[in-house]
Amino acid sequence: MTTYKKPNVLQPGDTVGVMTPSFPAPVRFPERYERGLQQLRQMGFRVIEGACAQTTEGYRSASIQARADEINAMIRDPEIKAIISTIVGKHEHLDTGGATFSFESLLLEVLGDVTFPIMTNVDIGHTFPSHVFPIGVDVELDATNGYHHTVREWGDTMNEFLTVVDERRKKIGLKQRADVHRDGDWHETFHCWIIEGDQLFLQLRSATKQDFPNRFDITAAGHLAAGETVRDGVREIHEELGIELTLDQLTALGVYEDVIETESFLDREFAHTYVYAYAGEPFTLESDEVADIVTVHRERFFALVAGEVASLDASSLVNEARYTLTKQQLVPHPDRYFQQVRIGIDGERHD
Repeated sequence: MTTYKKPNVLQPGDTVGVMTPSFPAPVRFPERYERGLQQLRQMGFRVIEGACAQTTEGYRSASIQARADEINAMIRDPEIKAIISTIVGKHEHLDTGGATFSFESLLLEVLGDVTFPIMTNVDIGHTFPSHVFPIGVDVELDATNGYHHTVREWGDTMNEFLTVVDERRKKIGLKQRADVHRDGDWHETFHCWIIEGDQLFLQLRSATKQDFPNRFDITAAGHLAAGETVRDGVREIHEELGIELTLDQLTALGVYEDVIETESFLDREFAHTYVYAYAGEPFTLESDEVADIVTVHRERFFALVAGEVASLDASSLVNEARYTLTKQQLVPHPDRYFQQVRIGIDGERHD
């Protein structure tokens, strides 16, 4: 068994190499390729493109030899800390009866004893999941038995870069999400509360979520990654709930401080907070993120978070489930945040 590991820390300012998959995606899909390069640069990385990035040879980007030379050059470049979107394709000189050559074996053939360069799918990546490894994941390759597995699985908080800001929301740098929460840095998020008449919608977080699993929370919310604006944050509504909306369809309530502290992290957010008057769209939940969407009486919900009532009833919007909610079952946003949301929603008079 040979284990190849890449250090888990990739910092803004580091150099990453963009290598061409066997399919000439940069030539066939130049807009997507440029979007991927832009994403990397917005995250603060210096990008070096591979020698075959802008080439095409029939159905593939370049010859086997050219692509072998490309990966070897990047592996041996001391500046390059990670290689992005590397798919070396089928080994055409091996008779496998139509099967593709073992990716693991070909990697071992090319790499030898060189430290394994972790690969990732940005926007330009080949998406065959067994061939694409996120930055920071440790991978074991077994050349004898012909398999690989990840030592540590990809998680939703791994190596996602956020923009760190100061108390006045002035940008001061970039940092990995896990480090931001560890150090208590201020950063920006997107929150959307969905209402219908006197009803407020809450999401039930999936049991597999790393933070606050099986708790009820804001209808849709998420972090703004490095380089993103609040307009990009609207994607959270579609990703979590399956509803396609634009920022123009939402009503801005304000930017509120939202600080949550636990034994393991300090989450200090400037939350760009919006409300949306539900128009009957069907929900399609992302099960890894959201287990259910429930409706609660709006005034009773705010009475619950204020400690004025002990519980309230909630009904699922996607099945027949019914719940009795206590404050302990909610994600512990601060009382001040809930007060501001309540004032904002009441001020819009969505009744």
